[in-house]
Amino acid sequence: MKGNGKGVAIVHYSAPPVVGGVETILRNQACFLADCGLRVRVLAGAGGDVAPGVETKIIPELSSAHYRTRDLAETEFRREVELLLGKLKEATIGFHALIVHNMLTMPFNLVATAALRNLIEDGSLRALVWCHDSPYFDPAYRLPRGEYPYTLITSPVRGAKYVTITEHRRSLFARLLGLPEEEIEVVRNGIDLSHFLSLAPQAAVLIEEFSLYERDLNVISPVRITPRKNLEMAIRICHALLYYYPGLLLIVTGYVDPHNTEAGAYFQRLKRLVEELGMAEHVLFLGEHRMPDGTPTVADWKATRDIYSLADVLLLTSYAEGFGLPLLEAGLLRMPIVCSDIPTLREILGTTRNAIVVGLEEDPRAVAGRIHEFLSTHATFQHFKHVFREYHWKAIGKSKLLPLLGLGGGSPG
Repeated sequence: MKGNGKGVAIVHYSAPPVVGGVETILRNQACFLADCGLRVRVLAGAGGDVAPGVETKIIPELSSAHYRTRDLAETEFRREVELLLGKLKEATIGFHALIVHNMLTMPFNLVATAALRNLIEDGSLRALVWCHDSPYFDPAYRLPRGEYPYTLITSPVRGAKYVTITEHRRSLFARLLGLPEEEIEVVRNGIDLSHFLSLAPQAAVLIEEFSLYERDLNVISPVRITPRKNLEMAIRICHALLYYYPGLLLIVTGYVDPHNTEAGAYFQRLKRLVEELGMAEHVLFLGEHRMPDGTPTVADWKATRDIYSLADVLLLTSYAEGFGLPLLEAGLLRMPIVCSDIPTLREILGTTRNAIVVGLEEDPRAVAGRIHEFLSTHATFQHFKHVFREYHWKAIGKSKLLPLLGLGGGSPG
C-alpha cells in the first residue's frame, strides 16, 4: 500500500508518549492503519515517536499550550492561522485523508482549529472530524457560543465527515452543530488487546489468524496430549456445544507427550475423531501449529499464558490428575471452569461457584446444555465476551475506520 498515494494524517494537540485517552485512541488508529500497509503520519504539538511504522511530525503551534487566544488581536490571530495553515499543507502533501481528534470541537487552541478548518474546506483531503468532547457539554466551562472565534467549534466544517464515540454523544453533537444525527457516524472507542495485555507475538498472531474476537466461544484445554487427559471427551463436548456456539474454537495448548510411547498413536486417534465429527475448523492443536516463519506457536510460558487470557472457558476432562494446576491458573484469570468429576480436581476446586464438574460417563449433549446455562448467567464471562467481541480495536478498524476513509472493509492492500 505504501507508495501508491494512500496515506492518512492524524492530528491532535499531543501524541504518545503523552498520556491521555485521546492519545491512546490516536495510537490505536495509527498502528492499525500502519499494519494495513498505509502510510501514516501523526501531526501533534507535543509528544514523540508513536509506534514503529508510524511517522511523527511535531508542529509546536498545534499544542494546546501554544496560543492564548484572548491575547491575540484579530489581525494577529488571522496571521497566525495563515502561517499554521501553510505548515499543515506542507505536512499533508501526498496524503489522501485526515483525521482530526477533538481540535475542531474544543477551545484549547483556536488558531489551530481555524487553520484545520481552512485545510479541510480546501477540499483536497478526505476529512474525519473525530469528536470526543465539547466545552458546551460541561457546565464548568463558561464560553460564548455566538462570537468569533468560538463559532469555530460550534459550527460544522464544510466537506468533513463527523464521527463521535457513543450514541449519546451523537445526539449532543447533532444539537450543538445543527446537523442531523444520521450525518454523524458512531465509532466506539476500543481496546488494543495486544498492547493492553502485552501479548506475546504468538498470541497476537493467533487472534488474527483464527479471528478469536469473532468466535462465539473460545475454549482452552491447557494440557499435553496424552491418553489420561481424555481429550476425546473434550472434543465431543465441544461438538455438542456447536449447537449453542456455532463459531466455537477448542484450543489444545500442549504438545504430544514425549515421555509416553502411546501418545503419538493417541494423537492420531484424536485427529481422526476431529475429522469424523466435522470439527476441523473448530479444534486447534497448538503443538503442531506453526507461526508464519515456521517456529512453534507455543514456544514459552509467556505465550501460553497470553493464549489463556484470550479464552472464555477452561475445559479439563482428565480421568486422572496428580494435581490439576490449570484450575489455579484459571482462577487467577477469573475464568469459568468446566472439569471432570475426579477427587483431585474436586479437592482443588473447594467451594468455588465458578466451575461445573462433569461425570466421566455423562452424555456430551447434556454437558453442553449445562455449560450453556452456566455461561448464560455468568456475569464475568458475559462482560469479557462483550468487550472482547465488540471493542477489540482491530475489529472496529476493519468494520468502521477503513470504510470511513474510503478504503472499504478489511485490509486495503
